[in-house]
Amino acid sequence: MRINIVGVESTIRELSQVERAQILRKPMRRALAILENQVKRYPPTRPGQRYIRGRGPTNSRGRLRRETSERLGQSWTTKIEGTRNGLRGEVGTNVSYAPWVVADRFQAWMHRGRWFTDKSILDDNERDINRVFERDLGQDRTI
Repeated sequence: MRINIVGVESTIRELSQVERAQILRKPMRRALAILENQVKRYPPTRPGQRYIRGRGPTNSRGRLRRETSERLGQSWTTKIEGTRNGLRGEVGTNVSYAPWVVADRFQAWMHRGRWFTDKSILDDNERDINRVFERDLGQDRTI
């Protein structure tokens, strides 16, 4: 999934590759923080839910059957890397079951409508992320 930053193309074009990386790093960190804060949130626990978050499934008496959780909410990380045209920011997790919980393309039926998806997080935050870049580029550089 990708967010396109609009309205700052001319500013970015006029920067050298080194300047791009330096100037874009601050708003990229802020944009990734917005996304990371969103993906770390869990939906509310359902009444009668038999899964203990961070642990695993329980039996009918509420006793843990086995430890299966890879702690999805705590596993999210961010990364910024330089590219030919500037920077690329990523929010990701290495939890094996994450695609079936939060990936728009693979989300399992039991999570649909309860859990966010990667697409919904990007769609819901695209405007705010664009504002971060517009504001930071406007403050850092006048062309």
